[in-house]
Amino acid sequence: LQVHAGEVFGLVGVQGSGREALCRALFGALPIDTGRVTLDGRALELDSPVEAVRSGIAYLPAERRSEGLLAGMSVTENLTIAHPAEVTTGHLLDPRKEDALARTWIERLRIKTPSPAAQVQTLSGGTQQKVVLARWMVAPSTRLMILDHPTRGLDVGAKSDVYAIIRELAAAGLAVLLMADTLEETIALADRILVMKDGRSVGLLEAPMGAKPSQVEIVELMV
Repeated sequence: LQVHAGEVFGLVGVQGSGREALCRALFGALPIDTGRVTLDGRALELDSPVEAVRSGIAYLPAERRSEGLLAGMSVTENLTIAHPAEVTTGHLLDPRKEDALARTWIERLRIKTPSPAAQVQTLSGGTQQKVVLARWMVAPSTRLMILDHPTRGLDVGAKSDVYAIIRELAAAGLAVLLMADTLEETIALADRILVMKDGRSVGLLEAPMGAKPSQVEIVELMV
């Protein structure tokens, strides 16, 4: 399969279809046994999440509280921790850069928090999800955003906000790989949809879209 810059590419299938394993492998969280992943023609060695982040791949996990958030840390720390180059001067953390970056994204995504220093676990579920999304949006190096059930457990208003962010990501030229909560949600958001069963692709549904340059190519990936 190929995921293009500026598109939302949906993955659908029942539990155990392999789509979750595919996404976690692309983030270096599961080992890849065979196959090849390229980004803009460059082969990637995805042997860890650190390497995936360095390659421009971001991942929003389905289990927000246990895998996405750093409980006990502030909104600012959760926003900036994955990309230290954006908030350091030399080899030292620059509190002014850190605070400015956090405030920029709090305003941009309308994150409802009493202050950037607020503990992230005290915020609502929708607000926490915005914090996790912003963590990956702060870095200009992010090229592929993998979203694993990004609206799970959110109320209607928060879901609407996340939908708007997903469309913003694609409009900004990112490739978005989406596993949504429902088929209806996938159809509403995705430009193309891949159907998976037993770890294999069994169908590709395409919506009308303009030609876009290939950004991420996955060839016979086995995990």
